[in-house]
Amino acid sequence: MNCMRVPALQTLFLYSRSLDTNGECTRVLCDEWLEIRFLDSETGQKILSAILYLRSSIEKLFKIRLEDRINFSGKLEDEEEPETRKDTVKFKERAKKLEKILKKKLSEFLDSSVMYSIRRVLPAEVNKMFFKSYQTESNSFDESKIQPEFKKHIETKENNLNEIKGGYKITNYLTYNW
Repeated sequence: MNCMRVPALQTLFLYSRSLDTNGECTRVLCDEWLEIRFLDSETGQKILSAILYLRSSIEKLFKIRLEDRINFSGKLEDEEEPETRKDTVKFKERAKKLEKILKKKLSEFLDSSVMYSIRRVLPAEVNKMFFKSYQTESNSFDESKIQPEFKKHIETKENNLNEIKGGYKITNYLTYNW
């Protein structure tokens, strides 16, 4: 078995199943057991917006590749029509273009140097961190304090309140303002 050193912040943000952040984006909880703290909210916002872009781009690339495979395996090469070949070329061109952009952005993100602290969060602390669904609206946070990067994601979705943790569910993995 071999081991390889990887940057903790970048790896956690790229591969965590859930990321939960406070309103200022200075604290991020990864998979409900590791907490990352940033010195200022600007750094946290910048990292989280980069993660939103990278993870959505990776997902788009997977979808393009899967669609290409499904279209390719659905037809035999002897039966392919010229339109199907054009579609395959379009898929490959889109995938190549997205791969090129993704390589550049991913390498920039992995090479970024950010000051942060990381610590393990105990189960009792996790229970205290989240607003619970039994709290009333009067106890919730002020919507005017929502960061602009996340406001566009919140406004475009319906039913985006996270019932268990509180806050807004930006994506299937990111909850803003626990």
